[in-house]
Amino acid sequence: MAKSVTSRWDTVLKVAAALVAIALIGVYVYAVYVLAGHRGEASSGWDRLVYLFGGLETLVFAGAGVLFGASVQRAQVAQARTDAVEASEKAAAAERRTASSDQNLQQALKARADLDAKREEAWNEMVQVQRAKSELEARTTALLREVYAADARRTREAAGISADQALSDLVATAQKLFP
Repeated sequence: MAKSVTSRWDTVLKVAAALVAIALIGVYVYAVYVLAGHRGEASSGWDRLVYLFGGLETLVFAGAGVLFGASVQRAQVAQARTDAVEASEKAAAAERRTASSDQNLQQALKARADLDAKREEAWNEMVQVQRAKSELEARTTALLREVYAADARRTREAAGISADQALSDLVATAQKLFP
């Protein structure tokens, strides 16, 4: 029963991952369509769309990376679980045979040690998966910040506005709105 619940859960996760990936691709294709439709418009509108498209593109690729990374890690965790179940079954079989001889007792102890090693290995793999996930999230966040900063800098440069001038304009607007 445990295997059928696990296999059902794995199937649900795979289907959900595929649906999310398809949805992301659909949003990306729609964004390309919208962007292509606005080719002939004024440059300020075009710049804004390109800026937004760059952010969307970053999110789509980061999301796809997370999905594919999770799929790879899920397979490794499933293999570790299978190995742990196999080791547990071997240990149980060995324990049933221990009553007949000392040699069987030694085999059971070895199987138990293998089980403990497999559990430790599975735990370590799970910790590595969590660390990799955290690192990926941190790298994605840093990359998004870099992309947004570069896009803002390019937008100011394209408009011929320096950072000091942009800040002065912002201060003047704030003073007008909030005397």
